[in-house]
Amino acid sequence: GHIAAGLTATATEAAARAIGGVETVRALGVTITESCPATCVPVHLEDFSPGFWDSLFRLSALPQPHMILAAAQDTGAHAGDERQERMKGWDALLAADPDPSRWIYPQAPGSMDRLRALQSKTGGPVADTATCAILGALCDADVVERSFREGITIINAGNEHTLAALVYRGRVCGLYEHHTDRRELPLLLEDLRQLRLRWLPAEDVHASGGHGTAFGEHCEAAGSFAPTYLLGPRRNLLSGHGRNIAPYGDMPHAGCFGILHGWAQARPHS
Repeated sequence: GHIAAGLTATATEAAARAIGGVETVRALGVTITESCPATCVPVHLEDFSPGFWDSLFRLSALPQPHMILAAAQDTGAHAGDERQERMKGWDALLAADPDPSRWIYPQAPGSMDRLRALQSKTGGPVADTATCAILGALCDADVVERSFREGITIINAGNEHTLAALVYRGRVCGLYEHHTDRRELPLLLEDLRQLRLRWLPAEDVHASGGHGTAFGEHCEAAGSFAPTYLLGPRRNLLSGHGRNIAPYGDMPHAGCFGILHGWAQARPHS
């Protein structure tokens, strides 16, 4: 609305990279500059404010945490299409280690500007929110136990993005990402059917406006991945097509539980 009204908006290069990339922000009509123009009012935005949390803990008579774990969705800084590049990132993680607890970064990768900006404030491990959603579901003892008997599907229906993960014995075998509002339920269900069969090419998902798919090693013993568990603020869109779960009885904080659970599982002595 501000830019549409003909007014000026500027951002530093570092802020633009953290938001979504310099060219993406510039395309919105924002001018990239390292100093605030005299005619503008600076607005400070950040994912994490150390001063706010320090004050809150002090006023609440609580000890300061010795470690802060945090997450944000980060498509990464790449020259190509960010949706395709994001799925290439998932491909790389699946190839390196299918255990999602290993997808929490002690040091954010150089290409992930938003996570790097976040980590510069928290000083602790960081992860993508999709990773946290998977780990959050795996906090549920029933979900983990079922995954050791047969392959399962975990679906996180977020406000903007829907993620589906094929999991067997606590390891991720495949991933799917789409925009929640851009895939009608019948089409989404067909995508999921093909995902479970490993027949869904990333290019097809990308062509329909989604991010794509990524697959790890084929797990023949996993079966059909039919048992499905739902979480996320818009999981009711898939009502009747899976079982709603609420790790520790608190679904909105599943991602928070997930990153803590994953860090403790991967590094029990940290």
